[in-house]
Amino acid sequence: MAIDNFIPEVWSARLQRHLDRTLVYAQEKVCNRDWEGEITEAGDTVHINKVGDPAIKDYVPGEDMDSPEEPDGTTQALVVDLFKYFNVSIDDVNKAQVKGNLLDSFAQRAGVKMAQKIDESVAAKLVAAATVSKVGTDAAPVSIKADGSGDLTPYELAVELRRLIAGQDAPLDSLWIAINPDFEAEIMLDDKYIAAGSEIGAEFVRNGAIGKIAGIEVLRTTGVPTSAGSGEAPKPNIKILAGAGNYATTFANQVTEMEAFKPERRFGDAVKGLEVYGAKVLEPETIAVAHVQK
Repeated sequence: MAIDNFIPEVWSARLQRHLDRTLVYAQEKVCNRDWEGEITEAGDTVHINKVGDPAIKDYVPGEDMDSPEEPDGTTQALVVDLFKYFNVSIDDVNKAQVKGNLLDSFAQRAGVKMAQKIDESVAAKLVAAATVSKVGTDAAPVSIKADGSGDLTPYELAVELRRLIAGQDAPLDSLWIAINPDFEAEIMLDDKYIAAGSEIGAEFVRNGAIGKIAGIEVLRTTGVPTSAGSGEAPKPNIKILAGAGNYATTFANQVTEMEAFKPERRFGDAVKGLEVYGAKVLEPETIAVAHVQK
């Protein structure tokens, strides 16, 4: 790559493409991006109006209706207050000894690693917001075992999370749950999930893909939030998050800076990039969390 041929917009798009493929908690199944176009630089704040519920009244033919209500809502702020960067270079000597474009490969890996950092931030916000719909606590996490020796089986936990979300009048057509490989393994051992005659169970037996459990789409990630526990006898635990579509949380990010340059003390090419982002949980009651003992 020559500096003269560097096109920031192309590299930004490439980084964003690899980032979007890797995101779990910040993907569009979990977070909407309704306000992303409002971002132009780090530190931006987007004010989001949340309209209150209108009163539903009886209509009596021949009688006048009450005067129209004034919208009674609240304003919430989506603050783009998180910044991450990368800075990579390739020495001319090393570049001459390898095939392919190493800097292009670095851009791919930068997207993957950036996605991991973004997911950590968004997942932490989801856990902090999920104070209404929850199973267990950080001080008293639940035990999940496929053989029934714990507090709940994986399938029973999924049903309970679904019940909590449904109890908030949330739509149930786009439910999701984010799990790690250990929890996935427990699901695979759960007789209630792979019961004979079950269409979903039969599909799992054929190809090993979970797909859905209790009508909830399964998202697999190694970035499930963890905790050392709290209280007098802390128990390490993970946070299994579930939600109803993407309307409860909004996310916005932009690659605001992308620059190629020649390192001052080396012969070679380098690229540095800055990503800015933010997330806001607008409907915290529709995000459910299970504190699950490791």
